[in-house]
Amino acid sequence: MVISSCSVRFYIKPQGKREDKDSPIFCRIIYQRKKAEFFIGEHIPENKWDNTRGLPKRDPRLEQYLAKIKAKILTIKQEKDFYEEEVSAKLLKDIVMGKRNDHKISLMEYFQSKIDKYSALKDDYAETTIKKYNVSLNLLRCFTKAHYPGILVQDVDYKFISEWDDYLITCPEETLKTRSRNTANSYHKRLKKILGEAVKESILDKNPYEKFRLKDNRTTKEALSRKELELFINFPLGDNPSLIKAKDIFLFTCFTGVRFQDGQDLETSCIYEDDCGILWMKYKQRKSKSFVDFPLLESALQIIKKYKTESSITGKILPRISNQKTNQYLKVIVELIHMNRRINHHLARHTFAATILRENEIPHEATKEWLGHSTNNDITLLYAKLSRKIKIQYKQHLDKTLKNLYHGK
Repeated sequence: MVISSCSVRFYIKPQGKREDKDSPIFCRIIYQRKKAEFFIGEHIPENKWDNTRGLPKRDPRLEQYLAKIKAKILTIKQEKDFYEEEVSAKLLKDIVMGKRNDHKISLMEYFQSKIDKYSALKDDYAETTIKKYNVSLNLLRCFTKAHYPGILVQDVDYKFISEWDDYLITCPEETLKTRSRNTANSYHKRLKKILGEAVKESILDKNPYEKFRLKDNRTTKEALSRKELELFINFPLGDNPSLIKAKDIFLFTCFTGVRFQDGQDLETSCIYEDDCGILWMKYKQRKSKSFVDFPLLESALQIIKKYKTESSITGKILPRISNQKTNQYLKVIVELIHMNRRINHHLARHTFAATILRENEIPHEATKEWLGHSTNNDITLLYAKLSRKIKIQYKQHLDKTLKNLYHGK
C-alpha cells in the first residue's frame, strides 16, 4: 500500500477595506491533490498574521491551538494508514469537525448501549420488544465469537451480513436450532435498525444492509376451524387448574382478539357499561400504543365472570400466567384431544379474525378495528371508523351466531 503525504496549513480571509473587522482563520488539508477547508472558530487582525508561515505573529496561545489541530489531523491520518483504511481530505476534515464519529466502537457494546436506551423509553418500546433485542444480541455474540471476535461497528460490511444470514438459516452448534427465512429476517431487521443508528451518529457512512435484500416468505395465517374450536371448548380437562386457565386465556382471545400480553394487562376498570346496559372493553395496546374499544361478546363475558373472585383480589380480568407456560399447556391440551396441529396462544387471535369475524360476514374494516390494526392512512381511518351503533349490531349478530358455542366450561 502506497502512503501519500498530507499537507495541513492555515490561512486567513481578509475582510476587504473593513480594517476594524478581524479576519477568520481557516485550515486547509491537501491530500492526493484534493483539498478540504474549514473555519477553526478563531479570528485575528490581518496585520498580526504571517502569510509566509501560515501562523500568527507573537500569539503563543493561538499558535499552540493551531498546532493541536494540525497534530490531530496528522494523527488521524497515521491511524488510517496503519489500519490500511481509506483516507481523503474531506474525511479528515469531517472527523476533526465532529461530523463523523471515528472512534473505534465494539459492535457488541454499541448494540448493548442501544438496548439500554430502548429500555429507558418505556412508552416507545414494549418489554417483549426489548426481550427480542436481547435474544438477538446473545445470538450475535455467539456468531461473532466464532467468526468475528471483537468486531467493530465500523467493520460491519456486506460480507459480515451474508455470513450472519448463513449462520441464522443453518444449524449452528451453539444453538442447535434452525430458523425459517422469516424468523431469520426478524433478527436481520433488529441489527439493521442498530446499524441505522450508527449511520445517524456518523459512525458508519452507510448501512451495509442497503445492498442486502430482505424478502419474507409469504405465509398463511392459520386458525382453528369452527369444528376444531368446538372440540377444543368441549374437551373435558378434569380438575387440572393449569390446563383450564391456559384454555380459558386462549379462548378469551378467540372471542376478543386481544394479544397475550394485553390480556394479562387488562384491569377490571377496562370494562364499562354504556347507556343501553351493554358491556364494553377499552384498553391501550402495548404494540401500537393505540386504544381498542369494542362491546364484549357473551362468550368472552362468561370467561370474565368465571374469574370474578380472583379479579377482585388481583384487579386483573384474567388469571396470571406466562406466555411460555400457556403455550406449553396448550400443546398438552392438543395432544390430549389428538388434534393434529401446531398451536400457540397467537393462533387464538387468528381464530378470532378468521373463524369468529370473517366467517360470520363481519366486514374487513370492522375486523381491522376490532383487532386494533391501523388503517392505511388518515383519510381511510376517517371514513372507516365504526360507530358504536354498528359495533353493537355486529356484537348482537355474533352472539346470535355463536350461541351455545361456549357455556363457561
